[in-house]
Amino acid sequence: MKIGMIGIGDIASKAYLPILATRQDIELSIASRNQEVVHQAAQQYRIKQAYTSVSDLIASGIDAAFVHTATLSHPEIVKQLISAGVHVFVDKPIAYTLSEAEQVVSYAKQHDVQLMVGFNRRFAPMYRDVKQHIQAPETIFLQKNRTGPLSDLRTTLFDDFIHVVDTLLYFTGEPTALSVNAKIEQQKAHYVVLNLHKDNTTAIGMMNRNTGVTDERLEMTGNQRKLVVHNMVNVISFEHNQEQHRTFEDWTTTLYRRGFVDMIDHFIEHIKQGTTCESSGEAALMAHEICERMIHELVTR
Repeated sequence: MKIGMIGIGDIASKAYLPILATRQDIELSIASRNQEVVHQAAQQYRIKQAYTSVSDLIASGIDAAFVHTATLSHPEIVKQLISAGVHVFVDKPIAYTLSEAEQVVSYAKQHDVQLMVGFNRRFAPMYRDVKQHIQAPETIFLQKNRTGPLSDLRTTLFDDFIHVVDTLLYFTGEPTALSVNAKIEQQKAHYVVLNLHKDNTTAIGMMNRNTGVTDERLEMTGNQRKLVVHNMVNVISFEHNQEQHRTFEDWTTTLYRRGFVDMIDHFIEHIKQGTTCESSGEAALMAHEICERMIHELVTR
């Protein structure tokens, strides 16, 4: 399979190139407007086909593409790939507005092209394990803190907090009610809190971008059990007043722990089989819709 990668920035360099460039079952090509960056990446990973335009990458005959460019460029680039019949994996979010995201998803459907959105937490082994052990959770709490920098509400929600939203949806499904609160000063979002409700489950997602640490903590209760996952790596299980600790083996890579390995495998395998990906564009719209609703509620308030 011929795979293209567009955008060789921080996330591509850290999470995607180390995985894709070492796979034996694909032929990887890369593209970036920055000629120096694309040349350096091609040398480092011994990639023979490197381009400075999306058009040239498409013309090389790729079957699928990973898009890691800035969010503002997503709609244009993804549509260009879809028009050429290229299956697309795009970093979250699809776009900064719900309407743009809906247009891209609709466009992919019209052209019968697969579109997958990069929500890696759905594929993080510890989060998948938690979901299997507590299939009917009563309460869920997910906190994802950052040290900054502060940004406006839309950028904060769509570029970062959308991970929290999608992870809660992964555990709960479509909510029946939601409420939101936030601290916004001088048009900068300091913290955001989201409450989701479905049937007998209450889920709370929180992000503070003004803390002294970057960390993530998931707590889930139900079935006479409480599970706590810290930074997607360390799990504490409480049951019958007993506490048990579990983590990965020492040599387990960070990219596997954080779900990137299984997520990339998932996309490539579903493209080969012609089946719909778990975090398809259509499925991902729910997280985009909730972020848009959060903005509406907070701004009108």
